[in-house]
Amino acid sequence: MDKNKSKYEELVDYLYLRSNVDSGFRADLRRAAVPVTEHYCWDVLHKFGLNINSDLERRSGSLVASIVGSNRYKRDGKMSIGAALAKCYGNGASSSAAELKMRRLLAVRTNEELCSVLRPLLMLISSRTNQPLDCKRLLKEMVRFENDREAIRVRWASDFYTRSSVEK
Repeated sequence: MDKNKSKYEELVDYLYLRSNVDSGFRADLRRAAVPVTEHYCWDVLHKFGLNINSDLERRSGSLVASIVGSNRYKRDGKMSIGAALAKCYGNGASSSAAELKMRRLLAVRTNEELCSVLRPLLMLISSRTNQPLDCKRLLKEMVRFENDREAIRVRWASDFYTRSSVEK
């Protein structure tokens, strides 16, 4: 393991690396999108030091694993969740539909609620954008969400309303 990388970064790198060469593994990651079958990725989460006894780390890790398994990209991206949501609509943050979805995301209070709100948003983002999400950043934000909620929400809103971050 690289000493300069967090366990979350190491996990995401491994998920991309292995899913690019192992279609069965990729299928297991896709199954992690649904809480009933998220256990298909628990072994990998545990291997990288995520506490699967913790709802917070298990749900966050499973959801990010499902993103990696479901997307068509070979490596992690640079696009934040806020920028990606704006990019889903032709007129970006000016779109009333995009704004509604962002407001719902910003109203989230718990990690459990965050995961349930993110699931459909991630499917929308995957179907409407041509750039990969920054899964490393998203996983770190999800794990820290309940302790650093305000700063994370401000960052998401800033990325959503700043058109230049969408173009990067």
